[in-house]
Amino acid sequence: MAENNVEKQEEKKKSGGIGCLIVLLILLITPILAVGALYFLNKDFSMSVNSVMSNVPGAIGNHFEKYPTREEEQAQIRQLSDYYLSIDEASAIDKMMLMRANDASAYDEIIKDMLRINPNKTRNLLDGIRDATVNKDAVANAVSQIEQEQVDELKSMATYYQGLPVTAVVDDIYGKIKDSINGYKDVANIIEYMDDKNAEEVLYQLDEDTRNKIFAALSSEKAMAIRNAHSDLERRVTDLEQVASVYASEDPENLILTIGNTSQYTMDELAVIYKNLGPNKAGEVLAKSGDDNFVFGIIEKNERK
Repeated sequence: MAENNVEKQEEKKKSGGIGCLIVLLILLITPILAVGALYFLNKDFSMSVNSVMSNVPGAIGNHFEKYPTREEEQAQIRQLSDYYLSIDEASAIDKMMLMRANDASAYDEIIKDMLRINPNKTRNLLDGIRDATVNKDAVANAVSQIEQEQVDELKSMATYYQGLPVTAVVDDIYGKIKDSINGYKDVANIIEYMDDKNAEEVLYQLDEDTRNKIFAALSSEKAMAIRNAHSDLERRVTDLEQVASVYASEDPENLILTIGNTSQYTMDELAVIYKNLGPNKAGEVLAKSGDDNFVFGIIEKNERK
């Protein structure tokens, strides 16, 4: 029992000591935080502190000595006020707008001082700043609107291209390049908004020189995406050529069940297979099909390649 009482007394002492320490910390930290907030929020107080602390010897005094006194700051404000009021209006407006962008607080102090010195000219300068700001915003909005309209037009043209036969798009591209000084760039701007697969199909129907010039005008990201799409297509074509070599030895009656519809391969893939079966074997298989649309679709796709 005696031991338990001793332990309880020791625990009470510890908890009491911790409580005292917390209270002491609160008493110390609270005024420090209050003084810190006052220093950053109240300019007069911060300047008074800087003035007092600058008299402290050593590194601390040297640090606070760098800050200007109220008199020095007022002298700097007056110097700038006089300068803005003495130069021509256009130049003053430019310099005051720059000051406002860099230090809004100092700008406000300078305006107050300028109003005391020459209120009429200061108001004229403020009107000029207001007009310049409004005009700048109007110009920026107009430019933004024009850019958006150009993007919408390019997107519309890209959608139009994607709905045309590849041969028609190729003819249109050659026409744009011929008729415009910036033809390659104009075409590249449209292709930027095309689907990568569609863009690949069109670009690789162009002659190599034309294609390379358009690639040079594309963004690096779009150019890489189209080249990757072409690499994927080439690998797929190689696989389909191997499949066709296997199918070439099979009976047309069996083949029509596998390659006589789009359940296993797409029309583009089937066009590659039929092309590599050879004309005789391809003709035998297609002759077994009762779907004229399917047959004409295969023939049309092979004619494009």
